[in-house]
Amino acid sequence: MQASAAELYSRLEEHLNHGDVDGSLQILDQICRQHEDHAGAWELRGLLESKAGRPNLAIAYFQRAAGLAPLEPWSSRMMAIQYIGLDQRA
Repeated sequence: MQASAAELYSRLEEHLNHGDVDGSLQILDQICRQHEDHAGAWELRGLLESKAGRPNLAIAYFQRAAGLAPLEPWSSRMMAIQYIGLDQRA
């Protein structure tokens, strides 16, 4: 039985409150698979992947979110920072 969106977001909140990035990303993965149209979940995934130091995934999730709704200004900045970081590594 799949958890409801409310249950998943409640679990996500618990992980976020404990600073558990990996646990939060696991819950976000479930949310995004079940609710592909939740732009905020994709955007939060991008932010958390940025924090985890995974710029390629962060950019992919930001792009997915932007395809569903305009990004928040901070997320747009974080996506730009991820692009800059990738360019500096090349």
